[in-house]
Formats: sequence, C-alpha cells, structure tokens
Amino acid sequence: MFTAPHAFVLLGATLVGSTFLILGPAAPLTIPFDEAEIFVEYNATDEDAEVVVSVDADMGLERFRIVNPLGKQILDLRSKHTKDIGTRKIDLETPEPSLGTVLAAYPEGRYLFLGKSTNGVSLLSEVWLTHDLPAAPEITYPLDGATGVPLDGASATWTAGPDADSFFVELEQEELGEDIQSNCAGDTSSFGFPAGWLEPLTEYQLGVGARAENGNLTVVEIHFTTGR
Repeated sequence: MFTAPHAFVLLGATLVGSTFLILGPAAPLTIPFDEAEIFVEYNATDEDAEVVVSVDADMGLERFRIVNPLGKQILDLRSKHTKDIGTRKIDLETPEPSLGTVLAAYPEGRYLFLGKSTNGVSLLSEVWLTHDLPAAPEITYPLDGATGVPLDGASATWTAGPDADSFFVELEQEELGEDIQSNCAGDTSSFGFPAGWLEPLTEYQLGVGARAENGNLTVVEIHFTTGR
C-alpha cells in the first residue's frame, strides 16, 4: 500500500531557560494523480459531443472534486461509508448535446482536479482543456450503407488530416452484444476485421476517431452489412 511521505518540522519550546527542539510530522505532502485528463469527444456524424474526465489515483479516494477555469467547483464526489476503501479510478462522461452547448458549459483553460484519499493523502493535478478539435477522418472502406462486405479478410480503411496524433476504432453490433475497440498509432490507416468475428447478412456500425495531441477526439460512423 502506498503511503505518502511526511515532512518533518522543527518545533521550538523553552524549559527552565533552555531551548530544545522536537521533530514532529507535518501534514502529508500533496501529490499529483497518477493519471488525470479531460477532453472533448465530438461525433461529426451525429453532430453531438461530450466531455470525458478520467483520473487514476493509485489509492482509494474518499473525495474527488473539479474546479473549472472560472474558479467554480463543478463536481464533488464523496464516499459516505466510514469503512469504505474508496475508489481508485474514475471515468466520467457528460450527456451528449450539441458541440456548442458542451463547449459553452466547459470553457477552455486550466481545470483543477483535487482528491483526498481514505488515509488522508491530498492529491492535486492541473489539467488543461482546449476546444481545438482534429479534422474528421474519412472512412474509405466500407462505404456507408455498403452491402456484401466479406466475412473474412476485409479491413476498414480511412484517411485523416495532419492533426491526427492517433486513432480510435470501434466495430459493434448491439443486438449481438459485440463490441471491439482498438487504439491505433498515428501512422495507421487501416484496421483488419477479426477473422471469424463477423456474422453473415448482419449490419454493423463502424466508428473511426482521430485523436489530436491535446486529447480531443473527432469521430465519424458508418453502417455496413456483411455478405453470406
């Protein structure tokens, strides 16, 4: 179990005209979160957006707060149970209104992530949010509405702008409960469909997202149907 280091201070006192020193522990040092990020995810196909927050404290959190660039506290999560071991990792998403609504609710600038662990450690990270979004990628295969896509050997392909630092690919079929997600490097332009995974004569949704260096993601989606 990780325990935050303690600083020691010198306490002065007098006794019968003499001065002596006592070493005593100060409050625990404030440490940063292991991981802390906030970014915008924009669906260019549906024209909606959301803000995503993710933190990892590597210890049980009793409390987690966010303060926006205007100094307003916009989130305060607390653990109510006195014997709770806390929560180590938190992933949050806003609803998905229009892009303009999301950007108005979450202004650009510095966000403060503040935490307190179950053993009294204070955590603080500064996280920056920008409204700059990468250009939407273009899926070149399959095309939206395509039919007869082969069950084996096919790959999704796409092109993207120079501001794409990496890619996110998702292939899903809700009725079958199937969902494949993959993060791809920035020099990638294709993703092979897993052999034997596609069902015949079935409609799938394919999403490809371009992620900028600032973390923001722009996603496009298409639907295609497999062959026999």
